[in-house]
Amino acid sequence: MKKAIAFILCAAMAGLLLVGCGQNHPENTWVIAVDRDLSPFLYEGDDGKMSGIAVDILEAIAEDQGFQYELRASDWRAAVSAFTSHQADVLMGSMTVTQNRIDGGWYFSHSFYDGITQSMAMVSGSDAITPDELAGKAVAVVSGTVGAAYAQSIKDRYGFSIATFNDSPSMYESVLKGHAAACFADTPVLRRSIENGVALEIVDGSESEAVGYCAAVCDGKNRPFLELFDRGLEHIRASGVYDRILAKYTK
Repeated sequence: MKKAIAFILCAAMAGLLLVGCGQNHPENTWVIAVDRDLSPFLYEGDDGKMSGIAVDILEAIAEDQGFQYELRASDWRAAVSAFTSHQADVLMGSMTVTQNRIDGGWYFSHSFYDGITQSMAMVSGSDAITPDELAGKAVAVVSGTVGAAYAQSIKDRYGFSIATFNDSPSMYESVLKGHAAACFADTPVLRRSIENGVALEIVDGSESEAVGYCAAVCDGKNRPFLELFDRGLEHIRASGVYDRILAKYTK
């Protein structure tokens, strides 16, 4: 039911108008602020170029719809700042529909990746803990992410405090060094980080309900991007390109 509501909100909010943030883009080129550390969706390769599921989906949509774009990669907090201070037209990353974002005038595409949950992770090999055992302790999150919102929504229930960081490596380091008891983040991102050698483990039973990743704009002038994105997404799903992209990253 919540996924259905989120989908409806994504589509409905794309049709509204807001004046306040965003910028003009020259010659059909969209400036897109992205998180550079959200593997396997967005990450910086050894060559300095952005890669990942979201990058490939965006590239396929741009080719299908015939538009140009420029990626501006940074940590998530800086990406959000660029987006809200008129330096980027679009924001992509740990981006889901939330009431706070709707109230702030953000408009969303249809979800381009569903089934995103949040999980708690702790130092690998340490004594297992549950949210009930976090009272009086600190947990780490990346500022402005869905993981941060999830931790905020349950912190009073479990009595823990929240330490915020600009990026995932800093968040992980706080847990590994014992400054935070655990961290909350997107489950697939945690899994990929652990596969890549981060010495954490996901706590069983800590997953939240699933949501989907969207692209966002916050200026009525940039509404055409959402129309292009949604139409292109529909096309690449129908053509099989979307499934081939996912298969590339899930082998």
